[in-house]
Amino acid sequence: MLRTATLLSALLLTGCLPQLTQPEIEVDGHATIFAEPDTFTISARIRIQKDKREAALAATAEAVAAVKAAVPELEGLASFKMNSPEASVYPVRDAACMREAYDTSACPIVGQGASVTLEISGSPASLAGNALSFISEFGVESVELEGYEVSNMDARRGDAVKAAVADARAKAEAIAAAAGGTVKGLTRLKSSDYGGYGSEEYDQIVVTASRAPAVPLELDPKPVPVSVNVTAAFALE
Repeated sequence: MLRTATLLSALLLTGCLPQLTQPEIEVDGHATIFAEPDTFTISARIRIQKDKREAALAATAEAVAAVKAAVPELEGLASFKMNSPEASVYPVRDAACMREAYDTSACPIVGQGASVTLEISGSPASLAGNALSFISEFGVESVELEGYEVSNMDARRGDAVKAAVADARAKAEAIAAAAGGTVKGLTRLKSSDYGGYGSEEYDQIVVTASRAPAVPLELDPKPVPVSVNVTAAFALE
């Protein structure tokens, strides 16, 4: 009898206690914003062949120094960074033999070559075409525009997260309204899938002069997409 009374009292008390678990709704949100790029990236290759390895290396080093000294003088350049991530020294084989031989490794060595790749980052982004044209004036074998970057990408990603959360909240409110409920505050948030591109750090070269390219080249940088997906949970009432 005592046990029965205790169980009844526990059941009655349980009915009087408040709910410990807050009702909530979990939804996915997505947003893509477009950030105006402020930096361009160019790669250039210098390749020089000479009779001797030392001569090839010396000529290549001289060409690299010429580019590094001249490019910061480009008219309109606000900032400029450069590094040399790749270099090689290689044998130069007889060209006629290389065209006809099945085993090119058997072709006679007639000289030595040296090659250096430069990675160049500068701003503003709108100057990319002129920078490419200007660099081509200094004996590089090839020069290519790699793309554009946004230096303050963290701030733009923050804007994308806010937009994705707003998208999630709008979805949660629509679902809650259909069920006769109301969305309250955000209780949990998980974000992922950052899109877009940031910028890499290079040794900075100070811009000290002003020279225009012999052949101006105007390019129009495209905005960089920044995409974010979030999973958000909102309290309901």
